[in-house]
Amino acid sequence: MEERVYKLLDGLELIISEEALFVRIAEGRPTIATSEEVMFDRVLELVDHMQQQIADKDETISSLRKALEEVQAIIGVLPMDNARLWGVYNRLYAALAEGDHIVG
Repeated sequence: MEERVYKLLDGLELIISEEALFVRIAEGRPTIATSEEVMFDRVLELVDHMQQQIADKDETISSLRKALEEVQAIIGVLPMDNARLWGVYNRLYAALAEGDHIVG
């Protein structure tokens, strides 16, 4: 098994190898052996942090979708020759449809 390195929220690096768990405080500094319990707590903190980031992004996407629906309702009653508004709408739609986020 090769060595795996994970960056933690507090700036430390968790290093997992066949021999043990280690922590590196800063680049170029020696590693320090640590207990599994301490590292497990730090990894769980990282997981919690990442889950919160995902929840925040999901909330932002939801808000943008609602705003897009409102814009669509407003410009839906306007004549199609209002190119500027339709251009903004199309850019918003494309931004939300990018990646794994599908508008619908």
